[in-house]
Amino acid sequence: MPRIPHSPTPCRPGLLRKMLCVVSAGALILAGCGSKPDPRPLRDRDLALYLAWLIDEHTAHRIVADTLTSGDTLLRRMVSRGVSHSASLRMIEASRDVDYLARVYPGETYEVSVDSGGEASALRYRRRDGRTVIVEEQGQGFCTRVEWPASRVEVRAASGMIRHSLYEAFIDCGLGPDMVLQFADAFAWVFDFLTECRVGDQFGVVYEEHTTAGSRLLAARYRQRDRELVAIGMEQEGKLEYFAPDGRSLRTAFLRSPLNYRRISSGFSFSRRHPVFGVRRPHLGVDYAAPAGTPVVAVAQGTVAFAGWRRGFGNYVELKHPGGVVTTYGHLRGMASGVRTGALVDQGQVIGSVGATGIATGPHLDYRVKVHGHHVNPLTFQPPRGPTLDPDRMDELQFRTLLAQSALAHVRDGPVVTVGGPGRLLCAEARADTIGESSLPGFNHSREDLVRTSL
Repeated sequence: MPRIPHSPTPCRPGLLRKMLCVVSAGALILAGCGSKPDPRPLRDRDLALYLAWLIDEHTAHRIVADTLTSGDTLLRRMVSRGVSHSASLRMIEASRDVDYLARVYPGETYEVSVDSGGEASALRYRRRDGRTVIVEEQGQGFCTRVEWPASRVEVRAASGMIRHSLYEAFIDCGLGPDMVLQFADAFAWVFDFLTECRVGDQFGVVYEEHTTAGSRLLAARYRQRDRELVAIGMEQEGKLEYFAPDGRSLRTAFLRSPLNYRRISSGFSFSRRHPVFGVRRPHLGVDYAAPAGTPVVAVAQGTVAFAGWRRGFGNYVELKHPGGVVTTYGHLRGMASGVRTGALVDQGQVIGSVGATGIATGPHLDYRVKVHGHHVNPLTFQPPRGPTLDPDRMDELQFRTLLAQSALAHVRDGPVVTVGGPGRLLCAEARADTIGESSLPGFNHSREDLVRTSL
């Protein structure tokens, strides 16, 4: 007879006598059928455990597992699955000060241990971010705690082709919106994906996926017919900065554009038909059409030379930058707090929002660039490049470049694949002499290859 776990359920004398009769009758029947007697004597303790298990069949706890859908509440869902209203409410209230289970989301799952009377003793609720909220019986009430999954890191890679937009191409490859933003930010100083992106362009990414901390872009590649951009992540003072394989920083003194959501409604021209006056005159800037209220940022660090109303430009900001460069922002709905003549602004700082003030047919930003007093096309303006990487770290940069190359070799216009564990792609101590220690499959290069090869 298998050992049956002891149940705390008390045995009622009348029921015990009935069960003894059933067991005795069964034993006599088996004996009459010619069964060989069990040489082991049936001990009183074994019989008591077996009877307790039979009696507990009526009060045994069962596990109810379920997934929430849109519009569900945990209370309503648990009650519908046979958990008593009072027990469900008490368990949810017990979580109030830890991780309140009155706030739930579709797709989250739970398991609850409940007896035949609907009384629950334990609840495990799994949140979308992986943590588990555990509510357990303790004394006369319930206590709550949260468990987080063990942190795990994988290196992943993906590549694809632009067929409609960069965003859609990333989503089609299984990459999330956060990775699109990181990719665009890595090239923000040298490429404008909302104005320079073309159908047929190709991209590749290598990134770390943390089970508890999200993802981080390690390397990126973007190819056009006659142009290729490569970004390799390097730790700089605790922050990930991106460099070209030759050691040049991708961060420049100027961003490519002053806002993120737009289309070009009018380009740089020395003879453009004015949309209001109908005459031809120069348009020495770029008009970005965008919804009213879209934030406008300073493309570079500088000083506010003017902030106020300027004739047909409406609300207008002029910034002076080092090197004789001036940028202007017209038709703003308003200026941001603190933006006034003489104030200092940082690169990327919001200085106003898109509007239609002054002479304008709709909400847009008039953005202009002057170099030593002469207007230049903002879309072709080439600002000075940022500083190069410390020569002592060039071996490390080339090593990471080779690791990225190895990872991208596993994906050819395909979805996300895992190419290894964390390896040494982000280790600050990585050097050429550590070749061969990477967890990326198929990576085996000599020191000479390290110097010759680029992404």
